[in-house]
Amino acid sequence: MAYQKRSAISQVFSVPGFVFGFFFLIGAVFAVVGVFALREGRTFVAEGVDVMGQVEDRWQTTRDCSDSSSSSRTRSCTDFNVGYSFAVAGKTFHNSATTDYATYAGLEQGSPVLVRYLASDPGRNATSFDPQTVSASGGQSVLGLIFGGLGGAFVLIGGGGLAWLLRASLRAVGLRDTGTARGAVVLAREETNVKINNRRQWRIRWKDDTGALGQSRAQAPDQLPQAGDRITVYADPEGRLPAVWEGDSGTR
Repeated sequence: MAYQKRSAISQVFSVPGFVFGFFFLIGAVFAVVGVFALREGRTFVAEGVDVMGQVEDRWQTTRDCSDSSSSSRTRSCTDFNVGYSFAVAGKTFHNSATTDYATYAGLEQGSPVLVRYLASDPGRNATSFDPQTVSASGGQSVLGLIFGGLGGAFVLIGGGGLAWLLRASLRAVGLRDTGTARGAVVLAREETNVKINNRRQWRIRWKDDTGALGQSRAQAPDQLPQAGDRITVYADPEGRLPAVWEGDSGTR
């Protein structure tokens, strides 16, 4: 079975690389949203003005959302929406927001709610649907922390995964260039705990002609040889790095 050698960069931009890249990109977007939300929260704290408003309307909407018991199933979720209004300098402003069921059930048309708005732009406003208290940051600081935390976690996962892939790919390419080629026999194919695009990844274990044992990187099972097949591996002449299978840095 012959394998065409691939560069380290081309290996990174494989299916696992795109998955890690997607995590990194989503994390970056979340982090940017978090930063803007935190900045908006600071603006509300510095410039916000509280005024009494009132509930104008209440309505429910349904949407499809993920079922927590299965990533492949969806269920119907209900959003509880409340419209409110308030007046500034004789002008009435209208807005709406979603809330939890308990708060929603305790409100009715005309219920008083405390609203916080920006003196420079009353159109930017928020309410906690409470007649006595409202978040000084307009709820933006909490939103910023949530998005910032999620963004940071996704960036670490995606960036760490890309760095790991690049390091492993550079090692595999380097050993194919400078390592000692050895014949080996595949001892077994085994399933790993890694899933990519909901597809379980596999790896092979081998024993080379010197008696040394090794294993491949996780990848799709249809890219792996069968138990008993002869393969070529590349060993570190100095013995510091584990040997790599030629299929870890190549494609058929």
